[in-house]
Amino acid sequence: MQVSDDEKLAVLASSTLETVDFAFYNFVNETLNVSVSTNEGFKKVPIIWITAERAFHIKNEKEIRELDSQSLVYPLISIERTSTSKTKPSERPLPGNKFPYNDYKKGSVTIARQINKNKTRNFKNADSQRIFGQQTFRNVPSNKVVYQYISIPFPVYASMNYEVKIRSQYQQQINEMMLPFINYAGGWNYFTIQHEGFNYETFMNYENEYKSNSSNQSTEEKKYDAKFTFRVLGYTTSNGENQQTPTNVLRENAVVVRFPRERVILGEENELASKPNKSFRP
Repeated sequence: MQVSDDEKLAVLASSTLETVDFAFYNFVNETLNVSVSTNEGFKKVPIIWITAERAFHIKNEKEIRELDSQSLVYPLISIERTSTSKTKPSERPLPGNKFPYNDYKKGSVTIARQINKNKTRNFKNADSQRIFGQQTFRNVPSNKVVYQYISIPFPVYASMNYEVKIRSQYQQQINEMMLPFINYAGGWNYFTIQHEGFNYETFMNYENEYKSNSSNQSTEEKKYDAKFTFRVLGYTTSNGENQQTPTNVLRENAVVVRFPRERVILGEENELASKPNKSFRP
């Protein structure tokens, strides 16, 4: 079953703000995979994404809330994107800009190239027929190769700040939850996160918050809180649903340039020659 060019381009994903969010969430949820010791054994810590849709969490994530009071069950990790701003040119990997092609498809940056086998074979068969009198002749001296180029819009970089808050009711659990965050990048605060083939540079803030109310001897519930902040150098390659031009553009190179040959019908040529040139004056 052959796949059309439009279906090939549809497979290619686009980087949006949501793609960066997924990459950071997967980093915390799958890469770090934080677990703690509980009364029921060594269990994975639930993770929630902080959004305005509180009713959605109550209905669909019932395991993280008490049945009676609907209060959260600890230990727990929460993730929130706190800000998004366009990155300064001096902080971008690509500080300049590349204007799109001047046509309806647009597209600026070429990301892939492949040979169009069908069209290249047609050119080679045509040369074989012209030189040897038959198609599919071996070792035909032909350099007519048709390439397909895939281009995308120029990536626009954005600095996205995330806060990861962890809370527990026991000192041992908060210690176990903090260690994966502290030790992940080793002695550096830099690493990359991935989603759908896109890589994003991520920087972890060296200074992180830690607080607890263990010194308070009142009847208040004992809690241990820690917060880690990250800055992700994300980028976008489309406007999502608001994109008016194709996100992924497919073009082909010109192999042969042909000009039509001008011909004059013999009858018309004789008729023009027989007419005197009235514009000529001796």
